[in-house]
Amino acid sequence: MDRRSIDRPDWSRIVKRTMHRRPVSIDGHAGLAHILIMDEIREPLVKNGITIVAKDMTWLQIALRDTRYWLTAMFDADNRLVQIYFDIAAAVHFDDPKVPTFDDMYLDLVLYPDGHYMVLDEEELDLALDAGEITEEAAETARLDLKKLIGFLQEHAQEVMQFCTRTMIELKSEALHTEFREALTRDGVPKGIIRDKHGKKEAGEYFRHVILILKTEDSPAPGAGEGWYISQQRSLKARHFPGKWDVTGGGVLAFETLEEAGVREAKEELGLDIDPASLKPFYTYYADWDDGTGLILTMFSCRVAVPTDGFRWNEREVNNVDVVPLAVFLEQVRDHNDVDFCDAIRRIDAAI
Repeated sequence: MDRRSIDRPDWSRIVKRTMHRRPVSIDGHAGLAHILIMDEIREPLVKNGITIVAKDMTWLQIALRDTRYWLTAMFDADNRLVQIYFDIAAAVHFDDPKVPTFDDMYLDLVLYPDGHYMVLDEEELDLALDAGEITEEAAETARLDLKKLIGFLQEHAQEVMQFCTRTMIELKSEALHTEFREALTRDGVPKGIIRDKHGKKEAGEYFRHVILILKTEDSPAPGAGEGWYISQQRSLKARHFPGKWDVTGGGVLAFETLEEAGVREAKEELGLDIDPASLKPFYTYYADWDDGTGLILTMFSCRVAVPTDGFRWNEREVNNVDVVPLAVFLEQVRDHNDVDFCDAIRRIDAAI
């Protein structure tokens, strides 16, 4: 019976790796989630026609206390799930809380992205039993554990895959100090690809973006006078439109709703706390770039209170913040947005 470690220190196939871990709790079982990013490899590894080791692939491993299985979810360079491999274990050990290990009980189960599964290495369990390496009781326990796992996955396979993908992206974001976004078609259909915000993109990939039109709480009621709006000056070092006065907004991260993205952007850029229920969608439009990629932008609006102690903006993204009447706000954004954009702001002013 082999004992295996979560950090795989002797794996010579991996030349350079990035690893990151954090505590996790699932169904009352505390444990550890750990990723291994394959920065450089000696050669790929293909098993049963599926590539499981290649440059820039990521493995997520999850070890839980008081369980008898070990999960390894494998993702390709585009963060697409390749397969989830369950090792049935005699025991999972946390002698070193940062480097758990498990005793392999031969039986394995592989879950594929389409939801079907395959049991592997039943003959290895039988051979170990015949050789006296394990007892009949241990073999029967392994078979029962496998049966329970199959029953669970028949009901919850999609949830398991979503949990693994989200956990992997969160750990990878922490490890690489970057953010990830989901690639969509122009019609908003997920492509099953999650991209590094600053990484490569391919033609046909679109990404969601939110725009916030923030009208002050003390503005006149619709139709009773000109509204006042929060306007922010883009950083002088911004990649696009440096120094321009503009609206608040930004990209939607993987697994984030549009409203969650809006709340986060208001907090990150202006230090404002916004109730997600107050955000009202007004307008969706597209930005099509020359390389065949683009953005799906949704404009939200809400009324907000101007902080009495001033705005606390993010100086990396924002150079200044002001509160201006509608006419000035429109003049500020008109030179780098189209007529439809400005008309949407006028509709907002008449509605909230």
